Amino acid sequence: MYLEGAVTPGSEDVCVSDEVIELYMKDVDFTLVEENLKLTPEQRLINLMNLQRFAEELRRAGQALG
Repeated sequence: MYLEGAVTPGSEDVCVSDEVIELYMKDVDFTLVEENLKLTPEQRLINLMNLQRFAEELRRAGQALG
């Protein structure tokens, strides 16, 4: 998404959204991305389902406290 007045990709000027992306990219741990890509699609889905179960458990625990 480009802001009004921003230049198109590939020109000499840097788009504001590119600067924002670069700020976030410095905090990305690419070793985690690489490890995840070593998994099969099935293994990734299993990990996702486990994460969803954990999130639901945390939600229920939070409701029980509040």
